Amino acid sequence: MQAFAPNTLELAFSTVLSTLSTMQWNAQDIINWLLTKGTAQADLEALTQGLGSQFERADVPVSRMRIAIRTVHPLMTAFATTWERETGPIKTNISAHGLERQNDFAGSPMTIAVESKQTYRRNLLRLKPEDHSSLHDQHERGASDYFCIPLLFGNQIAGVLVIVSDKHGGLDKDEEASLHQIAHTLAPIIEVYRLTRLSTAVAETYLGQRTGHRVLGGAITRGHVDQIDAAILVSDLRGWTRLNTEKPVHAAVKIANQYFDIMDTAVRQNSGEF
Repeated sequence: MQAFAPNTLELAFSTVLSTLSTMQWNAQDIINWLLTKGTAQADLEALTQGLGSQFERADVPVSRMRIAIRTVHPLMTAFATTWERETGPIKTNISAHGLERQNDFAGSPMTIAVESKQTYRRNLLRLKPEDHSSLHDQHERGASDYFCIPLLFGNQIAGVLVIVSDKHGGLDKDEEASLHQIAHTLAPIIEVYRLTRLSTAVAETYLGQRTGHRVLGGAITRGHVDQIDAAILVSDLRGWTRLNTEKPVHAAVKIANQYFDIMDTAVRQNSGEF
């Protein structure tokens, strides 16, 4: 049996640890999932949770992931889905119009990434007091590295991918490159979800939920007629013409919107469309 001196054993053990520490997770496995099963997910929520599960399965040191998309909708300006290693899926967050004026959004990493169309990265172990509160929040939760990657499709942004890592010392250059490869693959998939949301919002807004879905499903042949049993409600605000001329335009619109909300709620609660 060959004997080893203590310093030889120490050197061998150090070499093994060094080799293990430089071993990388395989981004190609995650990319393959995105191109096959990822594109078959029913909605953005399912895609986000599936991608998070792939990160966990591949031992990627990601503790939190968030995908955010701007949209065109009369009631909301953006929505986001989130996955966390400890808690799994988090309820989808919907942002109403006026998001840009909110203190927690202004100057945030997401704002910087969207406006510059460049990846925003911050080592959370070297934060300064003036850094955005969202970065301090993640650091307090044990995170070490923060990425905000704009998902570019053509000359526009389809969405934003936020990656938070709790790896000791943060992610290395190879891991950063792998995240960008995943983001490049994810971008066209997110663009499809964005356009689907957009077309659905437009169809529902101008045609109603049922009719809008039928049109998006292909029921747009010219001359096609469907007979349905329906009751039509005609409703108006008493004295609207006088009110509209006497009050400032913003005040009049506010009243009209309040009236709309009341009527819309009543109609929808009785399975109707407004």
